[in-house]
Amino acid sequence: MKAEPARSAGMEEAVPHGGFDIEVVIGTALSIGVLISAGLVILGLAWHWLTTGQLTFHLPFTGANLFDVIAQSIRRVVNDHDRSIGVIWLGLSVLMLTPYARVVASVIYFAFADRDWKFTAITLFVLIVLTVSLFIR
Repeated sequence: MKAEPARSAGMEEAVPHGGFDIEVVIGTALSIGVLISAGLVILGLAWHWLTTGQLTFHLPFTGANLFDVIAQSIRRVVNDHDRSIGVIWLGLSVLMLTPYARVVASVIYFAFADRDWKFTAITLFVLIVLTVSLFIR
C-alpha cells in the first residue's frame, strides 16, 4: 500500500488545456520532423551512392529561398535523372520547417487553448519574422 503525498490546502494539480499537454505535442512533432528528415536524407544518400557509387554531390540551390528549394526538390524527384539529390533536399527542407511548425503550433495553442493573448502576440510576431526569413534569398 503506497502512501499518497501530503497536499496543502488550495494546491491543485495542473490540468492541461483541452486534455493535452502542449509540450508533449510539440516535442512529439519535433521528434517526428527530425526522424522524417533523417530518413529522407539517409534514403537519398543511399540511393545516390547506389546509383553513382559516390557520396559526394553538387548542391544546386544556392541563392534560393526555402520555398524555391522545396519546389525544385519536388521537380527534381519527379522529373530529373538524379532524383536522389531531390530526396536529400526534401529531407533538409523538412528539417528546416520542423521548428517553423513548432511556432505555428504554439500560436494555435496560445490563441485557442490557452487564450493567452500576450503570448499569442509574441509568438505571432516570431512566426511573421520566421515566415519573412523563409522568403528571403
